[in-house]
Amino acid sequence: MYSVTTRDDASVSLSGEVARSDLVEVRASIERLVEAHDAPRVVVYLKDLKSYNSQILSLCLCLIRKAKSLDIELEFKEPPQKLFDMARVGGLEFIFSH
Repeated sequence: MYSVTTRDDASVSLSGEVARSDLVEVRASIERLVEAHDAPRVVVYLKDLKSYNSQILSLCLCLIRKAKSLDIELEFKEPPQKLFDMARVGGLEFIFSH
């Protein structure tokens, strides 16, 4: 089970286990929170995320693309080491290197 929560005026947390069937809902939830923040930069904290797969990396890329279309900088912080390592193998470590 996953959780998407607002931490403060410019940050959101994604935690728990994200199942493949949850991805569309997770994406929509985070997109709504990003759109609702009145800030040029929003941080998504991933410290308590328990899912480490290519679908999560794809989700991050989709969210970055959506934020750019809204002229918002989206930053992912505190990714689990396994997720960062997966991104690095695929040349996608820039997702977490803001």
